[in-house]
Amino acid sequence: MFQVPPSLSTRSGCQKAIAAKIIAGDGNFVLGVKGNQPTLHDRLESFLDEYWKDGDWSGDRCHRFQTIVQLGACQMERYYYAAPIPKREAVFAAWPSVQVIGMVINVRRRGDEVTEEVRY
Repeated sequence: MFQVPPSLSTRSGCQKAIAAKIIAGDGNFVLGVKGNQPTLHDRLESFLDEYWKDGDWSGDRCHRFQTIVQLGACQMERYYYAAPIPKREAVFAAWPSVQVIGMVINVRRRGDEVTEEVRY
């Protein structure tokens, strides 16, 4: 199971300067990547897709964790994927303190309605 360290910061819209301050204070951070960073977003999506093989992750380089929570008539499934950062990729050079990249797939089921969301 993933455990969140007490010094972990999850800031929406976290920029490089904020990340540098968190690291300087011996903290860790989670950076959400969205469409406002298209080059980074596209490369993360492409890189993580390359790991996908035959419906599951191959080898021991990636880790997967799953949770299922029932909230009344709504079931929430979350699939977490984490992999070491690909140092060879220039797009990640701007984030030297990042060590792991990841993806979360949220699946929400309510009756016959199913919605999915992917975040990096």
